[in-house]
Amino acid sequence: MKIRPSPPTVPMMHDQSWLIEQPNFNPETFKAYEGLFTLGSPALHLRGSLEQLIHNHPQDTLYERRAANVTSEKFRHNVTKLGTYVPTVYADHPTLNAQLVNLPSPLGLDICCNNNTLHPGSPAISRDTRTLDLRHALLTRHTHWHIGQTQLRLTFERFVSRTRPGLIAQRLSIESDHPIDLQLAATIDARVTTNGYDHFSALDWTTTTNPSNATTLALNLTLDSGQSVHYTSVLRTQAQPTRASAADRLGSITANIHVAPDQPAVIEKLTIIHASSTPHPAPARDTLDTSFDDLFAEHAAAWAEAWNTCDVHIEGDPHAQQAARAAIFHLLRTHPHTDAAAIDAKGYAGEAYWGRFFWDTEMYLLPFFLYTQPQHARDLVMFRVRTLPGARHNATRKGQPGARFAWESDCKGIECCPNWQYADHEIHVTADVVFGFQHYALAAADDDFLNTHARDTILDIARYFLDRVDFRAGDNRPHLLGVMGPDEYTPISSNNAFTNRLVSRALTQAAAAAAQHTPPDLDAQHLHSIATQLPIPSDGDLILQCDEWPLLAQPHFDTSWPDRSRTFASQVPQEKLYRTRCLKQADVLMLMALLPHEFTDAQVLAAWNEYLPCTTHDSSLSAGAHMLVASRLGLADHAWNFWNMGSRLDLDVEHGGAAEGIHIAGAGAIWQMIVLGFAGLKTAIETTSLTFTPRLPKHWTRLRFPLAWRNTRVMVNLDHAALSVQHLAGPALSVTVHAKQHTLTPGQTHTWRS
Repeated sequence: MKIRPSPPTVPMMHDQSWLIEQPNFNPETFKAYEGLFTLGSPALHLRGSLEQLIHNHPQDTLYERRAANVTSEKFRHNVTKLGTYVPTVYADHPTLNAQLVNLPSPLGLDICCNNNTLHPGSPAISRDTRTLDLRHALLTRHTHWHIGQTQLRLTFERFVSRTRPGLIAQRLSIESDHPIDLQLAATIDARVTTNGYDHFSALDWTTTTNPSNATTLALNLTLDSGQSVHYTSVLRTQAQPTRASAADRLGSITANIHVAPDQPAVIEKLTIIHASSTPHPAPARDTLDTSFDDLFAEHAAAWAEAWNTCDVHIEGDPHAQQAARAAIFHLLRTHPHTDAAAIDAKGYAGEAYWGRFFWDTEMYLLPFFLYTQPQHARDLVMFRVRTLPGARHNATRKGQPGARFAWESDCKGIECCPNWQYADHEIHVTADVVFGFQHYALAAADDDFLNTHARDTILDIARYFLDRVDFRAGDNRPHLLGVMGPDEYTPISSNNAFTNRLVSRALTQAAAAAAQHTPPDLDAQHLHSIATQLPIPSDGDLILQCDEWPLLAQPHFDTSWPDRSRTFASQVPQEKLYRTRCLKQADVLMLMALLPHEFTDAQVLAAWNEYLPCTTHDSSLSAGAHMLVASRLGLADHAWNFWNMGSRLDLDVEHGGAAEGIHIAGAGAIWQMIVLGFAGLKTAIETTSLTFTPRLPKHWTRLRFPLAWRNTRVMVNLDHAALSVQHLAGPALSVTVHAKQHTLTPGQTHTWRS
């Protein structure tokens, strides 16, 4: 298909708060930008790799990755890592269990002129900058390439369509100050592995030419799991003819391109990737005949609609504004818009966590969607309901009744964690699932959810925990022994406070279900009795992390942690982690961040003083919980420091940033730090009235964000003098600010002054 040269019609962005810029190609920081610039839609995600391979960095090296502490692991591919991921496309690794498969890269646009080839990092390139436009989910690259006396100015644009599942649209515009002939190859490159393992069992290439002489390259890929993934790619240029060829793992469509000073070249490449396992339908047949501009217009409109539900506007701090929008962009990008999958721990932007689903789902990801897009929050809780058979399988495999949710879950809910200490002992994830159910039902005002969709899951979770509790000799109280809390550096402990309180809530919820539905093997009174008797260890006002906490050794960080630029865990043996008072992340403080209304200020302050000095913050999840607790205590400087620690994780390209993928739970924590921390929103777990106690940072001049609260949508606007809430849609709503209540009616705006 021929296309006419024309200037791009993609809107130019002038608001820098929507842009993230890569100033030039630098191998030291490129991989971090590659992860940060991941584009995606519900059906497909692409790391922000270049259109040309980087020399001497092959992507098909076979190696053995072993189970380790991912937080402190050293990864391969230190400069670049191609990544193409479709949620639900998993296959078994021989030792690491099911993992998200890295599929062939569809991005290739190789350009040659005689013996000159465009190579990233070449001295012949005087400019190679990229910009991610967060508002429109568009990645643009500007490259200046010198061939002899000729300068080529190349503009690469790409997006992953939000409206047509599995579609990647690319456009290349070439300008030259002298006439020149180029050879272009648009490739599909299957020379990749997943964590060093090859999952491709068969590749079937086909080429066709349609009546308008447009050449199509197709690949039918069969994985060792039996799943199939189909690629269809077309190249649209001013040149004719184009030709397609394929050999083993590389397919290409080639064309000869002439560029003159008054005759720029415009090339469009469209690729559709569709997997047999995806619940999303393949795009309409006319998609590959639709122009880049038309496809982009509908894509941008869909993104605008999404941003309208959740954009956070910050005045007075451009760095905070950029961090907020980058986080929200990746949260929106990663949601699968189905309950067939959830959001994996690296945001479908890397393989470090094998594409698996953790407690992050309920604790860090669900709240953002609950209070902005509750229909998508429902997908996340229904994912847990749908994977109940997998949770039952996990329990049966351990010789236990009921349902045990996986620490590292695949799309079927099967436990995939290869490390026994997490898989066997971090049982709080099963109780966290019920907490997520409760939070959803309250925040979305879905009153029937707990008694219908979630009921069987809640009851099976109760069956598991009734079996899991122990009774000590001479003690009639139930105990949870041999557990690991969120801290992860204090294993096989007794009565971890976080675990016991979340299990207690789960059993209380099960008691309510059992009282109503009377299953023959569950007694509501017995469930309630176990729930109320589970101990929360304490010493005066201090909530103890576990029974053993006072018996652990001091960590002596001054001598045992010499290099604070590296994690504590990377500098000491694991046994030292396990015998000392060192925390990976918040544990008791995490409980207090989740359930602030259950603890007095004296208890929270005692926990802060006890645990903060012992916390390494080795986990990216640590900053968010600490910031919320600091805000509650009025410790503004601490809150600000933890905001800075957590908000720049993926943007800190100089220290690795998103090189191995997006810290997607950290992205959820960024939203929570703004809305729950600085704006002071109380969650629906705490209150049925929309309630704020704002604590705006002193140099933020204004904060504005939309919220969904129990079927009502509002816009919240605050500065240091006042907070206003505008009713946008839904029924009337009770709103409380600084303990002053007002009933907000449809269309009304009310202001509370400090």
